[in-house]
Amino acid sequence: MFIGVAPMQLSSFPALQQLRERQLLWLGGEKPASTARSITALSTGFAALDKALQGGWPTSGVVELSVTHIGIGEMLLVLPVLHQLAEAELTKYRQAEQTKPRLQCWLNPPEVLLPHNFSQAMQAQNFIVRGHTHAETVWAAEQVLKSAAVSALVAWLPSLHMAQAKRLQIAAKETQTLVFILTQQRDVATALPISLRMRVGAADTGLNLDIFKRQHARPVAPFTLGLAEAWPQLFSSGEPSTTNILTLPNANVHA
Repeated sequence: MFIGVAPMQLSSFPALQQLRERQLLWLGGEKPASTARSITALSTGFAALDKALQGGWPTSGVVELSVTHIGIGEMLLVLPVLHQLAEAELTKYRQAEQTKPRLQCWLNPPEVLLPHNFSQAMQAQNFIVRGHTHAETVWAAEQVLKSAAVSALVAWLPSLHMAQAKRLQIAAKETQTLVFILTQQRDVATALPISLRMRVGAADTGLNLDIFKRQHARPVAPFTLGLAEAWPQLFSSGEPSTTNILTLPNANVHA
């Protein structure tokens, strides 16, 4: 068990200094020494976000993306690491490290998935599950994780409660699975025992991000992640081009 304390002059507290030397105590904002060597990260595909997260997404565990509105570009944050995981699974299969690649599960997507945004490896590995109720959807997510058949799970939930978050986090860690939960819940003040929590909002040139909870680390000051360079077609600047304007036929509207 680790005990976390706020930064202080430990020399004034010999008992606490002894605990730190035995790696039983860590300072706020500091990773536990005994686990630091085993913690790795998956690149997000964005240098600024990798820097903010001190390397990238966790290799396993639950990441909550609390979005202001569905469809503001939040999937642009998720797709790069899903491509990375899919390719890694394919490599393991080709090198005979496992009998078949693990899959990627999409749970209750709000819209039809567009496969042209998926790599060939992702297209071969993804499947969709739909739940009719909130409880059914959370249950399905837990069962998918416990199967150990997926490398990633992306789920849309209206909210995530303490007990649900704990079960999903445990299952994700035990099966080494990266889980993204996309919610629109406003009660972000409630603590959840998961790896990472982030608010996501729309910005003119990308997304406004507020990383307000990180496991074994301090929150990150809100910042804007620029996406115009990666997806210039989505973030055009200046006046709209006349070639992109469609003229609609006249229509008679009756009250």
